[in-house]
Amino acid sequence: MLSIFPSNPSCRYSRTHVFWVGPAQLDVTAELKALIDRAGFVARANGDMFKRKVGAAVVAGRRAGSIHVFDSINHFFFIGQMIVPGSIYWNMGFGLQKGEVDEDEEGLLTMRILGQNMAWLLKKLYNTRGSHLRKKAPGLN
Repeated sequence: MLSIFPSNPSCRYSRTHVFWVGPAQLDVTAELKALIDRAGFVARANGDMFKRKVGAAVVAGRRAGSIHVFDSINHFFFIGQMIVPGSIYWNMGFGLQKGEVDEDEEGLLTMRILGQNMAWLLKKLYNTRGSHLRKKAPGLN
């Protein structure tokens, strides 16, 4: 167990140990787990740099286990204080072979609505914060 915070009694995070997904999660690839761990530690050590950023987990898989991967990615988003839009179902598409997910009509509809909801959310966030942000997001005004 690693602590990324100083052992200073006045520090808000003093003696705090952080697990981003969990010590024994077997539902994401080693590469994704490493990315989650490293990005999480860096973000927390740099003033919660993902705080109030928008993100959405999207998973493509054969069948079983997809919900666990979706959940693990969302844990990372939520512990980082991110804003996560939803859709009409969990953001998953199913297929065994490469390209088969394109035949998953419900998955495609879920992704289309997720994209619409994300665009709506980003537009609302940019329109309420000020004109300097609108310049960075063309097409969302």
